[in-house]
Amino acid sequence: MEDKLDLIIIQNWLLLGVIGLLLGINITCNWKSFRREYNRPEQEEIDRLAELWDKDEIDALLRESKRIREKYPNRVDALYFGGKALVKSGQLVEARQLFSKLAEVDYALRDEAQKQIKTIDQETVIK
Repeated sequence: MEDKLDLIIIQNWLLLGVIGLLLGINITCNWKSFRREYNRPEQEEIDRLAELWDKDEIDALLRESKRIREKYPNRVDALYFGGKALVKSGQLVEARQLFSKLAEVDYALRDEAQKQIKTIDQETVIK
């Protein structure tokens, strides 16, 4: 009888260990998922750049795109709107750098970036 009782106690400890391990794995996965979600740019943040461009708030757009690019250096919308704002504010060298990076980062926008670079080069020659 005592042998069976010892076996049941060992099985209970093993079961508690497995439950504890699964609980630890679950907590770790949830924590990692939360951190990943926390570090992802919000859609509101992305829409804000377009809104600032539409409202012609160039200084605010430059600050916002710079802040996003510091956090996410290859963020396509921040590169595009940042470059457009730099062109509009007359900072052509910096704008050219952003559009060059945009052409490297996103193949779908490569033609648009090249077009912007060509326009910047033409404006630079005129000045």
